[in-house]
Amino acid sequence: APAPTPLPPGASAGEEAAQPPSPPPAAATLFQPAAWTAGSWSITPQLALAAGHNDNLRLQSSAAIASPFIALFPSLTAARPAGEGHDQLSWRSEWTRFTGSRVDSTLNTELAAEGMRLLDEQTALAWRLAWQDWHDAVGQAAPDQPVDAADHFRAMALGAVWRHDAGDAAQHRTELEPTLSRKRYQNHLEVTEQANADSASLVGRYLFTLAPSRRVGPELRVVRTRFVLTDQALSNTSWRASAMWQWDATETFNGTARLGREQRHFDRFRPPYSGTTWDADLHWLARPTTQLDFSASRAALDAPGEGADQAVSRRFALSWTQVWSPQWRATLSASHNRNQYVNAALPRQDRLRSLDLGLRCDVARNWQLGLNIGWAQRRSSISAFDFTRHLNSLVLTAAL
Repeated sequence: APAPTPLPPGASAGEEAAQPPSPPPAAATLFQPAAWTAGSWSITPQLALAAGHNDNLRLQSSAAIASPFIALFPSLTAARPAGEGHDQLSWRSEWTRFTGSRVDSTLNTELAAEGMRLLDEQTALAWRLAWQDWHDAVGQAAPDQPVDAADHFRAMALGAVWRHDAGDAAQHRTELEPTLSRKRYQNHLEVTEQANADSASLVGRYLFTLAPSRRVGPELRVVRTRFVLTDQALSNTSWRASAMWQWDATETFNGTARLGREQRHFDRFRPPYSGTTWDADLHWLARPTTQLDFSASRAALDAPGEGADQAVSRRFALSWTQVWSPQWRATLSASHNRNQYVNAALPRQDRLRSLDLGLRCDVARNWQLGLNIGWAQRRSSISAFDFTRHLNSLVLTAAL
């Protein structure tokens, strides 16, 4: 049972520039961080230093703020075996300084604890608890507003995955995934308070093994979201019923795909929503040195502060990773995202496209050098939301 990830990390300009792409799993690489040992614990510290340039810090349609930046990304992971499972504690932080716009500089921190246990030969339990003190990437988008600090929030989430296999060769698989989360903004409350929310979700699925490494079955997902600012009437309950296909990891292929229907019911005032939902996440190792990754999704998302009931989002992403040698590899990624805002005060539809190239050179077992070149563009039916951004960086990572 894989450890759940209930709290996605906030993405700021510096971190987005410094994240290295994952190489194909079958390809050997020179960069292999080692761990210190303290009793049964293995401790892995890392530090990344990024320097680069962002030509549109706040994703504005005009009067864009551009600046060079430097960023530090320290992290520390401690892991240990625990019976038939493991425990892990982790800390990561991000300090970003924009030399041309000091007010956009941020310090972000995340603490997490997770673990996995085999309860018996056929049952496993994994869990993850995470806490963040983070900032949104965009603090202000209108060029006629005064420059102010990025929106600052604190969030906490707890998630778990319980899995039970039954029958010959684990032919029948049952999974339950409960999650709780909480998010509170710390500044600009006259605007950001609209996004303060508590949520609880439960996912249940049954998968039947059709063939080795191939499973199919139904999935039911219910998400309850309560927004603290009740006068926006955004609190809702979402139900998704889907058919699911799962390909367990083989030497060359793995992934999941879902197709189903979604129903969203608001507590008051707003009409219910019904629509098709689907998603796919596929990974193909075409050759030992070449990997293709594809993801796609369609779902209704909460859109606090946008003056709409929800945003129906369609997203497609494709990436190609090539390993030329144990030292050199590259990843080219492209994505297309379309958001349709439902029952918005002003009809609005956005299209967001991005293209990113990442080059990695493993200088030694504990040193890595990276170059990132990124482009993103949004075109909206409301021109004030248009933007184009170029984000480039050079990253040096050390396994201490």
